[in-house]
Amino acid sequence: MSNQIAQSKARFIDLMLFFTFFQKTMGKRWVSKWLKNYKLAEQELSILPRILKKDSIIFDIGANRGELSFFFATKCNAKKVFAFEPQNRMFGILKGVAEKIKNIIPINIAFSDSTEKKVLNIPVKATGRYTPSASFDQLDEDKLKKEKVEIDILDNFIIKNNITKIDFIKCDTEGHELAILKGSEKTLMILRPILYIEIKDINKEPLFDLLKEKEYRPYQWNNKISSLVTVINEQNTQSENYYFFPIEKESYIIEIIKNK
Repeated sequence: MSNQIAQSKARFIDLMLFFTFFQKTMGKRWVSKWLKNYKLAEQELSILPRILKKDSIIFDIGANRGELSFFFATKCNAKKVFAFEPQNRMFGILKGVAEKIKNIIPINIAFSDSTEKKVLNIPVKATGRYTPSASFDQLDEDKLKKEKVEIDILDNFIIKNNITKIDFIKCDTEGHELAILKGSEKTLMILRPILYIEIKDINKEPLFDLLKEKEYRPYQWNNKISSLVTVINEQNTQSENYYFFPIEKESYIIEIIKNK
């Protein structure tokens, strides 16, 4: 009986999430919860408040409901957090978060290496609940929701919005990270942000080559010592999440991490 009640509640919430007002309400409720008790899911990000300087500009690409945008905005010295989320329902929740946390700027676009409209495939659970693992690739799922989304090139976005500084970019885009970085080459060369990227296996080699060419050095979090370690071989790593530091900032960042 309790399982049926839980399923009915989940279906009701998912139905209500088609309405903008309810989306924003959910976002505001998440903020209230996080303000009371925020738990950082990815411990490798715990070093950011020490690494990033006051008034940092942060790009959260693939912001989802805004959980990490909240962390960046409230814990990481951020002046502004540009939170990019193409999925409409998640973006509605993100807008609710941004109404409570004023230095989050929600933007309803995706990034790639071309400017166009694309179909975003969103897996849907049996309850009707959307999953967070949306992708531009064709997914092997029984039930998919399709949304047309606006695509821009990050380099173009920077120019159009007169952005002259980015300190940190987080990118979690379910396999689209390589295309995004190909559209960000001028930004990487000129603004030199620290990067934190989830990388799928198929993109590892070309993405590492691209960032090596741009003079970035890869690091990963080591849970045994609770610190960052240099990535020697990208084919033999512990997780999909990587930091990349511009080589001219590397020694400064590592020194800060050592002096806990």
